[in-house]
Amino acid sequence: MINSIKNIKRSYNARILLLFIGGMVVLAIGLDLLFINIQRKSYTRHTRQSGLATARLLAQSVQIGVFSELPSAMNPMVDSLLLQDDIYRVVILNNQKEVLLDKHDNQATAGEDDDYLTQLAKVHLEGNHFLDRPHSFVFWWPVMSSISYNDEDDLYFQDKTTAIQEKKHIGWVAISTSKKKFEIEVQQLIIRTGILVATALFLAIFSTITLLNKMMRPLRDLVHKVGDAHGEGKHNDEIDILDNTYSTLLERLEQSFSTIDELRQNLEEKVKVRTEELALANKDLNKKKDTLKKSNASLEKALQESKEAQAQLIHTEKLAALGQLVAGVAHEFNNNINFIVTAAPILGKTLTEIKKITEAYHEAGTKQTESEMLEGLRRAEKLRKTIGITNLYSNIDHVLNSISEGCSRSVKIIQELTSFSRQDSDDFNIFNVNKALLSTWKFVDLRNKNKVQLITEFTEIPEILCTGGKINQVFLNIMNNATQAITDKKGTLTLTTSCDEEMVHIRFADTGSGIEKEDLPRIFDPFFTKKAVGQGTGLGLGICYKIIAQHHGKIRVESGAGVGTAITISLPIHSNGNDRPECELSLISIHPPVSTEEHVI
Repeated sequence: MINSIKNIKRSYNARILLLFIGGMVVLAIGLDLLFINIQRKSYTRHTRQSGLATARLLAQSVQIGVFSELPSAMNPMVDSLLLQDDIYRVVILNNQKEVLLDKHDNQATAGEDDDYLTQLAKVHLEGNHFLDRPHSFVFWWPVMSSISYNDEDDLYFQDKTTAIQEKKHIGWVAISTSKKKFEIEVQQLIIRTGILVATALFLAIFSTITLLNKMMRPLRDLVHKVGDAHGEGKHNDEIDILDNTYSTLLERLEQSFSTIDELRQNLEEKVKVRTEELALANKDLNKKKDTLKKSNASLEKALQESKEAQAQLIHTEKLAALGQLVAGVAHEFNNNINFIVTAAPILGKTLTEIKKITEAYHEAGTKQTESEMLEGLRRAEKLRKTIGITNLYSNIDHVLNSISEGCSRSVKIIQELTSFSRQDSDDFNIFNVNKALLSTWKFVDLRNKNKVQLITEFTEIPEILCTGGKINQVFLNIMNNATQAITDKKGTLTLTTSCDEEMVHIRFADTGSGIEKEDLPRIFDPFFTKKAVGQGTGLGLGICYKIIAQHHGKIRVESGAGVGTAITISLPIHSNGNDRPECELSLISIHPPVSTEEHVI
């Protein structure tokens, strides 16, 4: 115990904690007394207000009894009040301080003074309404009577509109209540408040000790470590330990500053040397930077030349495609013009024969005599039969039908060419895939088209939203590649269309030579081609890939050497092309008869 007290005296933390706890105890006791006093006053005020209200109510109820001085008229109300636990005595007096009624519990009033009525009369004279006695509270209230009269003989209330009312003091009522219940409530109040304050004090002290221990633990551990490091005893005062430690730290700090000055001087020398080295390195770096700029300029120039060459090749590819298109259109127009060229001589000869018959009839009509006219008509009729007018009319109808057919085909070709060539517009419009495939086939290169049989397997598919001219360019490029791949005397190109909920699918399947396995991954690379020099630039499928990517479509290629090629284009039904271009590409190498290997890019 003595050692614990000594430790507390030596411990700075313990002294602070005890001082704080003592202050909290004093503050708790003061707050407890303050709360008890406030609540006692509040309860006393409540008891006084309740007693005065009861006295006022009794004074109003016994007006008639006091006025007539009849105790029997006041007994019912008084008896009902005495039934309450805390009311033990009721006294009613007249205006001359004479007792009209005094009812009480003898056992409860046994300890009261004999001068109760004398004190009560004194209170009345002083004008108070409340008396605090040693064992009871006394509440009193004046009894007032309202008198209304019309003449000198009236004693009772009359009509309020004619009566003159006056308030008259006729007596007093006094109610005595026991302090026993009040004192019990005050004692319980003191106990509850004490328990509450004690609990709060205990929690506050416990929380303070816990928090202070957590807060002071690092300092305590530091003091112990410092004491151990400097050989200080554990039972020394923490302040002394910290003071000694502070002095030691000052000495060491001065030594450290001296060391820092020495190091700073050495560092300045090293920085100077390093700065010179960096200046030389910076000079070399600037030289390399100039060299790099020159190399970059050369690379930019080479890149620009490469872009120009690529643009020139793309332009060449477009011109080649345009040449094939013009050749196909010229062939179609030549066939249609043949209808007109063939029909024109026949129509001229027929019109000449009709002209002869017409002139013969006209000559007969100009004769003067009837016999000459009849002779002329016979010659004209004989000429008509010889020439055969019915055959002439038939020839004219046939020739006109041939000319009309040739003109209609020419107009249709012009319309299809106009629809096909809308490639400069980037707007998305409604596009009929089946009609576009048939129109594009007409513009395929005739040199390879004649040896290919076109097979169409179309299904009813919805129209899609796309740039029609660019999609036609894709179709034409794939069809030309398919016809060029058919090197035999006769081959087939099968066009198949289908759809699902989101996309339409167009499949181009040819019976050509196919693509080697090692070449398949490179077919969409720019400038890759297996054709002879001058027959292709290798940009066609690259352009197709770019167009399909702009439409967020898919490309699937199935091919193998000697088994032909099948390319499937999938296009979304609804697309606006606003998102980043994206294309899903599948390359499948076919090995006869069935085996497949797939690469998904």
